[in-house]
Amino acid sequence: MTRSLLIIFLAVSIHHSAQAQYRRDLGKEMDRLDADVALVLRRSLDYLPIWSENSDTIYVNVLDQWYAMALRASLVETEIRGVPGGFNQVELLEPVSSETIASFQLDNYMRHVRGDTLDNIEATLTTQGFSSILTINVNGKEFYRQQSVGEEYLFPVISPDKKYVAFITVMNGLMIVKLPGKKSRVSKAEQLLNKGINAMNENNCEVALENFNASLEKDSTNGAALHNKACCLLTTGKLDELITTLNIAERLDPGYFENRELRAAWHYHNQEYDQAIDLYKQLIEEQPYYTDTYYSLIATYEEMEDYDSICIVIEQLESTGVRNKNLKEYFADKCP
Repeated sequence: MTRSLLIIFLAVSIHHSAQAQYRRDLGKEMDRLDADVALVLRRSLDYLPIWSENSDTIYVNVLDQWYAMALRASLVETEIRGVPGGFNQVELLEPVSSETIASFQLDNYMRHVRGDTLDNIEATLTTQGFSSILTINVNGKEFYRQQSVGEEYLFPVISPDKKYVAFITVMNGLMIVKLPGKKSRVSKAEQLLNKGINAMNENNCEVALENFNASLEKDSTNGAALHNKACCLLTTGKLDELITTLNIAERLDPGYFENRELRAAWHYHNQEYDQAIDLYKQLIEEQPYYTDTYYSLIATYEEMEDYDSICIVIEQLESTGVRNKNLKEYFADKCP
């Protein structure tokens, strides 16, 4: 891989990681796509997923460490086993203490290996050859059925509010099925926002910006419209307008992870590499399993020709379980 190709690969990672749409309530995102199922976390998971009592958080175990994942997502339209679905662009996990997990009654967790029942909802797993079949019945009628292709499904667990079924796929991670229910009313601002997100995911930022601006005219405090507008402004290279929009978004939500990631990308494109590095390091410390940020940091160090720091970042990336063969081969002479 030549240096120019590597820079293109890493620079694209900065665009990609900073273009993820605003994370919203998972139900709203699935309604936007008319999706039955979503792949919300692409990691090898241990143990069963655990729902919080109010169903707004799900706890997962990665490499013997428990994490909390808020039920918010940034979905891209896809097809999963032949049905409309979405996959989550931004997977943010918060470490939780063993005391938090100990508060749940897990002595009988093995009963969830093959199914779960809650009132009129029944989720069961059966096997057929090397495949698993998830069947969800509501009021005694089949609502959803999904068959794996040569992998095992485990631990279907119904959320306490009876809106979702979460289950582990051994090869892919954590999937969530949305159960039938009344859809909430969508405001005009939300309708315009949804149109903008769909256009952005089709790489049509001109149409997306029109819709985000129209949405903001209806609701100037809409953080999702502001963030998504900023993503498109980065894509189109409108850096002055980007920082103005980003300042407004950050005042509304100062701690929002993706807005800070956008600011780091803005520093990068302005060749303010030290500021970009400081921000990327902070983001990695907060979300060590969100790997896009590592590639953005490597790209920044590459511009500075700081190969010692690149080697350190590659080691940090590998500690999360990610192995990038192209990256290792390119830097082989720099990182023995």
